[in-house]
Amino acid sequence: MARSRRPLFRQRKSLSRRLAAGFSVALVAILCVLGLTYLTLPWTTGFALRTFLNHTGWGPVTVHVTRFDARSFELRDLSLGGHVVTLADLTITYSPRDLLHRRVGDITMNGLTVTAKWTEDGIALGPIHLAHLTGTSPSPAQTPLGQQPGKAGQLTRPLPFRHLAVTATNLVLDLPKNPVTISVSVDITPSDGRWEGQFAADGSARQGNTTTHLFGIGWQGVFSPAEPENWPSKGTIDLTAAAFPVSDSDATISASGHLDLVTGNGGVALTAPGRIIVNVSALRVGSLSGVPEAWVARLANGVAFDAAGSGGGPALIWRSQDGTSTQQADLDLGISAGETSMRAIVRGKTSGAPGVPPENVAIDEVRLGVNHVPLPVGELTGHVDLSGLTGPLVLVQGNAHADITITNAALGSLRATSLAVASDGQLHLDGPTIALAPRSLSVTATDASTPALSFPGQTTFALVDPGGESQNMGLVLSESGSPTYTFGLSAAAHNIRVARPVQDETQSEAVTVDIPHVRLEGYVVPATGLYDAGLRITDGLISHPIADLQVSQFSARFLPDGGTGTGKAQLVRFLGEPQHSTHSGGLNLKYDFNISNQSFDLASSLSSSKSQPLGGLTAQMNFGAQTGGVTLDTPKLVFGQDAISAADVFTTSMPISGLTGTAVVSLKADWGPTGGSSSGRMTLDDIAFQSAGFSVAGFSTDLNLNALQPLKANKTQHMRAASLTAGLQLHDLSVDASLPGEGAIILTSGSAAIAGGKASIADANIQPGGSQGIKFPLSLARLELAPLCTQAHVEGLSASG
Repeated sequence: MARSRRPLFRQRKSLSRRLAAGFSVALVAILCVLGLTYLTLPWTTGFALRTFLNHTGWGPVTVHVTRFDARSFELRDLSLGGHVVTLADLTITYSPRDLLHRRVGDITMNGLTVTAKWTEDGIALGPIHLAHLTGTSPSPAQTPLGQQPGKAGQLTRPLPFRHLAVTATNLVLDLPKNPVTISVSVDITPSDGRWEGQFAADGSARQGNTTTHLFGIGWQGVFSPAEPENWPSKGTIDLTAAAFPVSDSDATISASGHLDLVTGNGGVALTAPGRIIVNVSALRVGSLSGVPEAWVARLANGVAFDAAGSGGGPALIWRSQDGTSTQQADLDLGISAGETSMRAIVRGKTSGAPGVPPENVAIDEVRLGVNHVPLPVGELTGHVDLSGLTGPLVLVQGNAHADITITNAALGSLRATSLAVASDGQLHLDGPTIALAPRSLSVTATDASTPALSFPGQTTFALVDPGGESQNMGLVLSESGSPTYTFGLSAAAHNIRVARPVQDETQSEAVTVDIPHVRLEGYVVPATGLYDAGLRITDGLISHPIADLQVSQFSARFLPDGGTGTGKAQLVRFLGEPQHSTHSGGLNLKYDFNISNQSFDLASSLSSSKSQPLGGLTAQMNFGAQTGGVTLDTPKLVFGQDAISAADVFTTSMPISGLTGTAVVSLKADWGPTGGSSSGRMTLDDIAFQSAGFSVAGFSTDLNLNALQPLKANKTQHMRAASLTAGLQLHDLSVDASLPGEGAIILTSGSAAIAGGKASIADANIQPGGSQGIKFPLSLARLELAPLCTQAHVEGLSASG
């Protein structure tokens, strides 16, 4: 019996209906969800914005997103941080194509107000303190908006909008006394690497019920960062502030002036019809770290800035025409604070092919002037002037003049009441080299001193005729910008008076130095501390109350860790009046020295004009402890016809002949911050010599001195001589003397044979140079008058008995 197929068909039909009904219900549900999402998207976006901004500290936040679809986004009545930022409405239009290229169409913003407060930590914008922000450098992969890497100033990538319009926008700075409002309006359309539109900003302040205009900035036209000279535009800046308070202190700011920026017609010009002036009064900077006290006092009196030019106002003009780029400047800029002022003047022009150093330079004047500027090295006053600079930039020449004074100078260990430098010459620029050929140059120090020496009065170095050697000073810049200073100068040193420092300056023994010609050559690299300097003196006179030393030749080479040198000098006066001499004899000096920031050590050897060794001189100085010392030691010096003669050491100005005998000398001097000490020992044996009206033979002594100036000995000194002739003839001299200091000589005992008799002396106090002359008791016994009259050489006098 066959089974019926109708129930199976009915079951299949029922399943299809159920599937169709389920799909329809799901589709309707999805469409309802999408529709609900579309309808609630503005509310959802607004909720997300409020949640995010409240979480980041900008609450309380209010915002109404009125539209968010495939074509535009709109919001209204935005308020952040309790009205710190408010926005009336913002509309952004776009298309799918715009979004695909990461840009939008039109941005329209209206009624934006941003309020910043002045706090103890600086300016605060809601939860953000601007003083706490630190700048970060963009990574190599990042580039500024609209700019392609490697092509600065060229807008090869379009800005991310087609049009920007900003109206009724206010930036408010809530100062303690008077809030400042800056009203801004912008209308810009970027296209093909340029901007077209206009911009305006006006600053004003509310003082009570009065609103005062502070400044205005305006611009309109077409601007291209890559080619500003080819697109016309004009910008202006107006300054009109008058005694406006800038903080809760007494400081106020005043400004006046007008500035124009014009582009197009093949150039760019920044000009002002008159002087621009900005004054800030009662500026307090005591709380700023690193500000020197001298600056704090000057800034408290206010700061004044002004900009001018020969035509009234400053001017900067750049033009590019027919393949030639021309730059012209007429600037006179000044700033002053109390008695401190600085001024810079630049007038001239350059021209040449674009992208290369200018081929034509015609600069009329460059002047840098300062007045009472406090620096770590002292207070600086003076000016540097350049004029008549002509030629290509890589080879410019012109005139240079400088006149600079540093008062209360402190350069390393050198101190001076004032240090003045004056120079005039010709300037040469040759690539990285700046060279000055000075026609005149002088350096004058007043009351200079170092830890070891003082230079009372004025000490001057001035240029002299170099005698065929060039006068030059140079500056060479390396690829890293590190400078190397070079110099080759011939100068004269005058009015040098050196005094060793002691507690009572009136007791210091002065040394005067007159050097009519000194040559200084070498170079210095400050960045590395490397230097190589040579000093050469061809003539000079060093004078001391005891002796004069004529320097006929002296040279030294200074290196970072020391140096070497040679010298030749003549002792032209010793315990007498100076006399001029042309004798070729003298002392030869060879020395080596080591120098650092803290100490100086010198070791030298002395020899006669015949290269006979005369001893060695050593010197040490500790700059930090302000101590030092000098030591002179000689070997046993043998004098005679075939040995050392007087002319080998002294000169013909010291008429000594027939010098024989031996001598050993050891002298030492030390000094410190509170004074100095000296000592010496001189051993003479069988010394004999003749001089004008004076001769001595067989003189021997062993002097032990506890001070050299004035002479002082703690023990009695013994001296003897076989004979001494000084008008009268003395034989068998024997003297015991003490040197108590202060210039006194006490002859405790002494005797000599004279004219067949005997002369003796005891307890004689001699004060050389005293106002009462020299008085001492002398005992004579059994003298024979005949030989005495003969020795006295008195014409017509004879006696016997």
